[in-house]
Amino acid sequence: MEYSVGDYVVYGVNGVCKFDRIEKKNFSGKEEAYCILLPIDSKSSTYYVEEEKLSDRVRRVMTEAEILDLIDSMPDIPDEWDDDNNQRKSDSREVLQSGDFRRLIGLTRALYGFREKQREHNKKLPVADDKSMKAAENILYSEFAFVLKIPYESVENFITDRLEGAAPDNPDTAADNPADNPDTAAADSPDTAAAAPDTAPINS
Repeated sequence: MEYSVGDYVVYGVNGVCKFDRIEKKNFSGKEEAYCILLPIDSKSSTYYVEEEKLSDRVRRVMTEAEILDLIDSMPDIPDEWDDDNNQRKSDSREVLQSGDFRRLIGLTRALYGFREKQREHNKKLPVADDKSMKAAENILYSEFAFVLKIPYESVENFITDRLEGAAPDNPDTAADNPADNPDTAAADSPDTAAAAPDTAPINS
C-alpha cells in the first residue's frame, strides 16, 4: 500500500484527513480491512475506505512549493463557466469531484465574479452556485491552510498579498505541521458518528 498509518492524505471533497488506523469491518456481508480516515477539520466524521482501494480514493497532500506555484499561476487559469444554469450546475459538480485545483480555482473565481454582478442588481447568487462556490473554496482553503500552517481565515489575504507582490513570510513560529509530526495531530480519537464506507456526500 502506498500510504501508511499516520500519514495525512486528501480524501476527495472531504479534504485533508489523517490515516488513523486499519480495522476489520463487516459492511457488506463479509469482513474486510478498512482504512479509517479522520478529517482534520471535523471531530464528528469518520470515513471508512477499503484498504485495497485506498490508493485510488486518496492523494497525497500538496507541498508548500506546489501551493505557492499554484497561487502564482492563478492569473493564467481560465474561468470555469457556462451561461446555462443547468449545465453550469452539472459542470460545477464535475469540477468538485475532479479534485483538480486549477479547475477549482477557475470555478471559484467565475462564481465570485457572477456573485458581484448579481449584487450590482440587488440579486443573490443562485443556491446551486452558492453551494458550489463554498464547496470549491473549502477544498482549496483547507489544504492551503494545513500546508502553509496559517489559519483558514487568513488564506484569502495570503493569496491576495502574494499576487500583489507582497507575499507574507510563511509563519515559522506557527505550530509544527501535523503532517511532519503525526503524534501531535489535531485529530483525536474517532467519534462514534461515521459516514458510510467510501460514500462521503458531495455538495451539489
